[in-house]
Amino acid sequence: MEFIRCTNVEGIHYKLLPGQTRYAVGYTDHEDFYSIPDWLEKGGYQGSEIRVLDLEEDRVWIPFPKKRNVLYGNALTEEGRIWFLRGDFNTDTVTLMAYRPGEEPEEIHALSMREVNLYNLQILPSPVHIVSQSDVLACYYPEPFRMPLEPNETAVIIDGDTVWCSAWMEEGVLDGEITDHYRYYETTVRKDRSGKVLSRQTGDLHLFPDGIWRLT
Repeated sequence: MEFIRCTNVEGIHYKLLPGQTRYAVGYTDHEDFYSIPDWLEKGGYQGSEIRVLDLEEDRVWIPFPKKRNVLYGNALTEEGRIWFLRGDFNTDTVTLMAYRPGEEPEEIHALSMREVNLYNLQILPSPVHIVSQSDVLACYYPEPFRMPLEPNETAVIIDGDTVWCSAWMEEGVLDGEITDHYRYYETTVRKDRSGKVLSRQTGDLHLFPDGIWRLT
């Protein structure tokens, strides 16, 4: 088997950002925002780095040096930049960052951690929204709203007043046992911000490397 050895090899897993083929993102640690308060009670969290692998230039960009009690959330690409959340538990702030490799990161919007639910705190397209989601989708930026979610639903895209959700489905389960007719599949549910279902169809809505959303 042939493979390409990157210039900077450190054993970090990189994942290609959806919608393009140039940049992949990796992390030096994989803690979640909601787990850091437990670390603080035990003396603090070592901190992590978000790293951007540039496949065209074969180099790794590091927007921020590692800092104690600071970690980073999921990333996505939009408007030619890489967007991610920076959680600083020294100042109790969560900041939306926009970054173009080779340039200084830009602070777009900061929130106090008292304003947000740290569980499943993340960003969604499009444009970029800061949300947390469990039984409720809570949006904090660019404008706040709350929308109920079913236990099998996850919000994927917020497009104006429309929220697109992925909902997993199971068929062929009888009295808690899987039968020969078992089927697992994804559906896409379109809702308004109040949670009213506008449409529902079988298929998984996914952003492909060519920048096109496809229902598969």
